[in-house]
Amino acid sequence: MRQILIFAYAIVAMACGSDAIFRQSGAAGLFKATNCGQVFYIAIDDPDMALIAEAQINTSNPLVLNGPVISGDGEFNHPWSWHLDPTDISFDEVTIELCDGCPQAIEDDVTTWIATVERFCPWSGRILERVG
Repeated sequence: MRQILIFAYAIVAMACGSDAIFRQSGAAGLFKATNCGQVFYIAIDDPDMALIAEAQINTSNPLVLNGPVISGDGEFNHPWSWHLDPTDISFDEVTIELCDGCPQAIEDDVTTWIATVERFCPWSGRILERVG
């Protein structure tokens, strides 16, 4: 019986896309973002930060997204091989230039971003929409 339930859950999760799996993780929100014309996704565990992220949608003066880069797509940042740590996302008025960049720049050298730069804070980044 247990195998049938696991199989049924897998079918439902696949049919609903990765969003169904994401919601099971307990995160407060999943957001579609862009920088340099490239789309990426961020998950946010903190409900207050998720509200701040929602407030950034369509604002004329957005705050700067800021979070630590982690290897792997986190099951939500496909097709990238990295994601931002959902437990440490912030939105700041000012950040250092070192962490500004494009998603493809991180993809091209994930190891350096994790070891040296550590955080991604795209100055021209925008939250496009809440997707989960």
